Amino acid sequence: MVCPRCGNQNVAQARLCAVCGVTLLPIAPPTADPDIEPRTGQTQNLGALPPHPADPYTKQFYEHQPDIQDPWNPLMYSNKPGNVTAIAVMCLIDGILNLVWGVALISTFCLAPLGLYAFVLGILEIVYSTKLFGTPITAREPNKVLAWMQIGNIFTGDFISLTVGVLSLMFYNDVNVQQYFRESAARQPINSV
Repeated sequence: MVCPRCGNQNVAQARLCAVCGVTLLPIAPPTADPDIEPRTGQTQNLGALPPHPADPYTKQFYEHQPDIQDPWNPLMYSNKPGNVTAIAVMCLIDGILNLVWGVALISTFCLAPLGLYAFVLGILEIVYSTKLFGTPITAREPNKVLAWMQIGNIFTGDFISLTVGVLSLMFYNDVNVQQYFRESAARQPINSV
């Protein structure tokens, strides 16, 4: 069976395309009279307009692009750039390390203010990373303030946060990442307070 979306030749019993995963519809056996609709047995109106693109028995149905406003369409979120995932992983790991580093600095009492900064930064990083891990992401825009806070964490002696902050700012300037955040923000409802 040939896939109507990608043209892949699938086995005859396949229900899904092996390449793109689209549901394959069985082809109705030919009827004796070509003017009779095989699904209903009714006579077709051959002079009518072409079928609506949303009709699942037409090729246009499979070429239809998902609506950008449809927040539940999983096809809309399959193109998350690797840099977004990298930022999420770096923030999560750095957040956990900052929690430990913050507790260690707080326990020394003389460096407690710096430890409190690292501890709060760790919590903020973990919260932000969970927003980036989801599909779709729930972060409306790149958190450059968090990246600058990571760079500022060098005052606590944490060079890992410095590296994560610089890399995050570099990744935020990537064209694909900026476009992904714009598209994600457009799909999210605006909460009125």
